[in-house]
Amino acid sequence: MEKSTRLSRFLNHSFFLSVSFSKDNNIIPFELALSNYSGSAILHSNHARGTNSLLETADSAELYWGDMVKTIDSISVQVETLTNFCDNHSIDRIDILKIDAQGNELNILRGALDMLRRKAIDLIYFEIIVAPTYVNQPQIDEYFSFLYGLGYRVFDLYELYKKNYELLQMDGLFTAR
Repeated sequence: MEKSTRLSRFLNHSFFLSVSFSKDNNIIPFELALSNYSGSAILHSNHARGTNSLLETADSAELYWGDMVKTIDSISVQVETLTNFCDNHSIDRIDILKIDAQGNELNILRGALDMLRRKAIDLIYFEIIVAPTYVNQPQIDEYFSFLYGLGYRVFDLYELYKKNYELLQMDGLFTAR
């Protein structure tokens, strides 16, 4: 795919989101990715948009997900930490933080460390991919250890997705209460 086509595809997706929420004053779209650092990163664009990630697709991913995780392009994106983003936009607290970042969830949580230490985030709901899907994706115990170490605990697990009786992913809800 030519670079101009790739950029066009990315911009069309961003434009679609901006137009879709233009009449809702409670939603302000930002063209950036969250992680545990500020700067830039490569966003890996996959066959299915919902599988795009800052992490590269693992060689074994197609065994679990088929060609939907096959990377077809990449683009440089701006990256920010959640703590810096909130500081820059005068956000002191988050009632519910919802993350679905295709294996980059723990990095986003690490980028919110100051807020998590202050218990400035009440509930955290995020996807936990168990199947080896992305290069350097966290293992399930890393999420629990990180959040439990900060005084959060699991409230419940939802949307358990299995294939041939094997757990591939789930959503977790964690609370500071």
